[in-house]
Amino acid sequence: MDHHFCAECGVSTYSDSPAFEMDGSWDGSTRRIGVNARLFDDFDAATAPVAVIDGKNLW
Repeated sequence: MDHHFCAECGVSTYSDSPAFEMDGSWDGSTRRIGVNARLFDDFDAATAPVAVIDGKNLW
């Protein structure tokens, strides 16, 4: 996984990683990108839907 930051202020801007499947396989090219939505104009984190992912018990 690669984490990217703003060169001026240091805030996390986005991360990208392989798009692993539930069985741990990866096709070698598909990526997943996570964007820091708090950087979007007019974004209110308190009103955004939340999906809780249980990484410990999911696998």
